[in-house]
Amino acid sequence: MIRLGSTMIGLALLAFISSCGVAKYLPEGEYLYHGSQLTVFAPDSVNAQPIEDAGLELVNRPTSPKWRVWWHYQRGFLLGWLGKGLGREPVFFDPAMGRQLSRSLNTQAANEGYFWSLADYQLDTNARARTIGIDYELQVGAAFKIDSLQYAIRESTLAQEIQDLSAESLLRTGERYSLAKLRAERQRLESELRERGYYFFSGQQLEFLADTIGNQQGVILLMKLTDAITERSLCPQRIRRVIVRSEFERQLVSRSASDDTISHNGLEIVCKECQIRAELLAEAIAYRPGDRYQLSQHERSVQRLAELNMYRYISLNYTEVASGDSLLDLVVYLTPDFRRTISGELGLAYNSGRYFGPELGFTYTNRNLLGGAELFTLEGDFAYNFYLGDERFSRIPRSGVYGLGAELSLPRLWLPWKGSTDDGLLRRTTDIRVGTRLEALSLNLNRFTENIAAEQLSELAEQLTADSNATANLSVYQIGASFGYQWQKIRPVKHQIFPLNLTYQNPRAASEELLELSRSLGISQGLEGLGRLDRMLSFGPSYGFQYDSRKAKRASPHQFFTSANLNLRFNRVLPIGDNQRGLAAENSQYIQPELDLRYYCTFSSQWQLASRIHTGIAIPFSDRAIVPYFDLYTIGGPNSLRGFIPRGLGPGRTAPLENSLLGQNGYGNVLFETQLELRFRPIPMVELAIFGDAGNVWLFKAEAEPTPGDFDFARFRQELATDAGIGIRFDLDFLLIRIDIAKPIRIPSEVNEATPPNKDPRFVLAFGQAF
Repeated sequence: MIRLGSTMIGLALLAFISSCGVAKYLPEGEYLYHGSQLTVFAPDSVNAQPIEDAGLELVNRPTSPKWRVWWHYQRGFLLGWLGKGLGREPVFFDPAMGRQLSRSLNTQAANEGYFWSLADYQLDTNARARTIGIDYELQVGAAFKIDSLQYAIRESTLAQEIQDLSAESLLRTGERYSLAKLRAERQRLESELRERGYYFFSGQQLEFLADTIGNQQGVILLMKLTDAITERSLCPQRIRRVIVRSEFERQLVSRSASDDTISHNGLEIVCKECQIRAELLAEAIAYRPGDRYQLSQHERSVQRLAELNMYRYISLNYTEVASGDSLLDLVVYLTPDFRRTISGELGLAYNSGRYFGPELGFTYTNRNLLGGAELFTLEGDFAYNFYLGDERFSRIPRSGVYGLGAELSLPRLWLPWKGSTDDGLLRRTTDIRVGTRLEALSLNLNRFTENIAAEQLSELAEQLTADSNATANLSVYQIGASFGYQWQKIRPVKHQIFPLNLTYQNPRAASEELLELSRSLGISQGLEGLGRLDRMLSFGPSYGFQYDSRKAKRASPHQFFTSANLNLRFNRVLPIGDNQRGLAAENSQYIQPELDLRYYCTFSSQWQLASRIHTGIAIPFSDRAIVPYFDLYTIGGPNSLRGFIPRGLGPGRTAPLENSLLGQNGYGNVLFETQLELRFRPIPMVELAIFGDAGNVWLFKAEAEPTPGDFDFARFRQELATDAGIGIRFDLDFLLIRIDIAKPIRIPSEVNEATPPNKDPRFVLAFGQAF
C-alpha cells in the first residue's frame, strides 16, 4: 500500500510540475490555445441540434495538453529520450481565429437552413499559465424549409431525363433546407445520368438558386444548368468502336507493326501472341459498338476482366470522336500478369506438449492453363512433429500431416443446358477440385503395456517381448473431389453451389490389433460400433453464401462479414481390417449447417474493434452422425482459441490424454467459438491488440451411448473454454506478422483431478489477422 501511494503521489506531482512549469518555455508574446466551447441559443420551439453538431465540428480544433508540451521542451538525455513519443509541439493562439470561426459559424448555420444567425465569441485568458481559450455563442431562429423545387433545363431531352428522375429526389418539400442535401442531389443526378449515357455530364454543371423573398421560413429552389456547360454534356454518348490492347505495356504505348488485329463480335482485339481466346474477351467486355455508355456496364467489364485472373493492369479509356458530339471510342488496355507463379512458406512449430517440427506450404498457379483463362492452382502443406526429449517416454514420439490439393477454375458456367444464364453477373466460374490428405503417427508400444494386457492383444505383446522399444505406425488418409459453380451479381455477395462432393476415407495400420488399441485409447470414437476412423464413402451437395460489406463501394465505419454453408452428406461406413468385432456396415445421413459472423467497428484511423462468432453442427437423419475424420471440428491454435494448442480442447469437458497430435479427443461435430479484439495502430507499420477468445467442441448423436463429450444446453456455459491475451502486429504491406501471448483462463476439464490443467501463457507466431 505504501508503494502504491508513493507512486500515485509521484505521478500527481509530475503532472502538477509539468502543467505549471510550461509557461517559461513559451516564446515571448505567445499563448497556448487550450480549446473552445460552443453555446447555441434558440427558441424553445426550434430544434437546434443539427447546427450544434455541425458547429462543434468547426470549433473543435486540435490542442496540445500542457504536460505533453512541457515534455516537448525537455532536452535532457533521460527525459528527452523517454518522452520522445510523449512530447507534442504547442498549439499557439491565433488572434484571427475567433473572427474566422465566427464567420464560419454563420456560414455553417446558413448551410443548415438557419439563415438569420448571429455568432460572437469571448476569450478566456489565463495570464499566469499563458493559456487562452475561446467561448463561442451562436443565436439562431427557426430553420427555413423547402417550399418547392422547380427545374429550368433548356435542353429538352436532358430536361425529360431529369424530370423522370425527380420522383427519387432527395429534396422533399417541407424538409429543412440543407446545402449537404443539395450537393447529394447533384451527385445522385450525375450518377443516374451517366448510367443513361451522359458520359460528359457532371453534377458541377447543375446549380441551385434559392429564393426566400415573400416566404415565411420557406425556400423556393430552382435547378438550372450552368452557363459553362458544353454540347457534349447535353447528349447521351454511344460507343463507335471497341478496341482491346490485350498485351499492353506502359513503356510501349505505340502499336507494334507485328501486332495482329482480330475482329470478334464487334471487338477489335490487337495482340502479337494472343494468349486468350477472343470469345472470352468478348464475354468479359459488356460493351458492343452502338451501345450507349453506361457506368454499370463499365464496372461490370472491369470486374469480369479482373476475374479472368490474367491481368495486373486493366484500364477502360473513352475518347471523343471528332466527327460527332455523341460518339466515343473505347480502348481497353490490358497488361498480362505472370502466367505461372509459385510461392511457399517454411516455418517451425512448437506447442506446450513439447512437440517440435518443420512446416512447409507451397502454391503453384497457372493463370491460363488451356488458353481459355483457366486458373489452375496446386497447393500442398506438410507438417512433421517429433517429441523433444527421450522418445521412450512419449506415447506418440512422431507424427505428420500431409495434404495436396488441386483446383481448376473456369471463367464460365458449364451447365447441362444452353442459354444466357450468366448475363449481368460480375463473376461466374465452374470449379473442379481434387485433393488428398494423410495424417500419420508412430506409437511407442512400451507406453501402452497396460492397455495391451487389458485388451489381450497377443500380437502386440509378442512384439514388446521381442523388442522393448518396438513402435507401430497408424495413419488415416482421405481422397476427395468436388464439382460446382460460383457466381456474383454484386461485389459484396458471393454464392457457390457444389452439386457433387465425393470423399473416400480409409485408415491404415500394421495389424488389426493396432486398430483395437487405438479404439481403446479413444483415438477413434465408436468404442461400441463404427466410428470416425473406419472406412467411409461420403457424397452429397453443398451450398455457400458469403456477404462482405468491405467490398461495397461506399466505405463505412461498420463492416460485416457473413459466411453461411449448408452441407448434406450421405455416408456409407464400413468396418476396417478383418472386422474382428463383427460389425455390420452403417449408413449415416446428416445435414451440416455452419455460420461465420464477423463485425468490424472502426472508430478512427487508429482504433478498431473486431468480433467474431463461428458455429456449426452435424444433425443426423439416421441414428448417428458419423462424420469423416478430417471434416470434424477442432478448436485451438493461432486463428482460434490462442491460449490452447490445436485440438487441445474437448469434446465438452473431456480431459486430453497427454498432448498428442493425431488426437486422443479434441474432435467434435458441434462447434462454437467467439472472439473479441481491440486493435490500436499508433504508427502505420505497428498494431497493438487486446483480445479474448471462448469456445469448445462437442459431440451430438455421434455415439449410441452417452459420452462426457455430448452437447448439453444445461452445461454449455460451464464447458466453454476462455483465454485472454495481448499481441503486436507488424504490417509490411505485402505481409502481416502477428505475435500473440495468450493465457488460458477457464479450462472445462479442470474438474478432472487426474489431469491438472496447464494455464501457462502460450506464445503464438502467425501471419495475417486471426479473423
